Amino acid sequence: VVGPHAASAGAPAPGRTPFEWSDVAVAGGLTLFAGLLRWLNWQQTELIFNDGPRFLVQAQLFVAGRWEQALADPYHPLYALATAAVRLVLGVEGVGRAEWEQAALIVSIGAGAAAVAVFYVFTKSAFGRQAAWIGAALLACNPYSIEFSSDVQSEGLFQLGFLLAVAYGWSALKNQSPALAGWAGVMGGLAYLVRPEGVGVALSAGGVGLVCWGKGLWRFDRALAWGLALVTGLVAVMAPYLVWLRVEQGVWSVSQKKSVAALAGV
Repeated sequence: VVGPHAASAGAPAPGRTPFEWSDVAVAGGLTLFAGLLRWLNWQQTELIFNDGPRFLVQAQLFVAGRWEQALADPYHPLYALATAAVRLVLGVEGVGRAEWEQAALIVSIGAGAAAVAVFYVFTKSAFGRQAAWIGAALLACNPYSIEFSSDVQSEGLFQLGFLLAVAYGWSALKNQSPALAGWAGVMGGLAYLVRPEGVGVALSAGGVGLVCWGKGLWRFDRALAWGLALVTGLVAVMAPYLVWLRVEQGVWSVSQKKSVAALAGV
């Protein structure tokens, strides 16, 4: 039982999870270790993933300014855009040149490693320090995660966006924070721009918030502000691509890649 003066005695405020330098060291070390494992796995890879050439062509089209042709590809654009951005940065005179495959791998390996740090932060907030380092270590060493985040494919970047949306969504729910809910929407939108399933993270967080209000755990004004922030962040990021799909296809849709029924798991 915590006494009424515990907060003034130096205990963390309710709903807050303290992070210390030891957390930074553990999360940073596991992130570097995850990056090393993914780089070593790539060194043993003889052929890139079968969708890899399509992502590389899409990135090349973005760099060439042929955006309409690049966006016409059913694959969502953020992975190719990130690859194009890395390629442009590394291709600046005086910095050095990188092959398209190397640019894509920087995105994949960097995102896969960063996902370990994000997972540590989320797990520490939700379940405590012991669960955090065990969970992050398992993710760093997970063979499937290593495989898809050390190749030319979008899953590594999607994993990072997915976990960012989960982490922000959890914090937003835990603290009833509209600001954090807005960021959860933004991260869910970014995950959607990598793969269409990404929108489900923000929608799931919204569903939990709705349940909290329905059970009387949240006041109506707080729930309304929270929900509006979540939707605003999500729509703000998704809107440009959604509008382009509307103009291109003549109907509103969320993806060229999968139907709404498939996304919903029907």
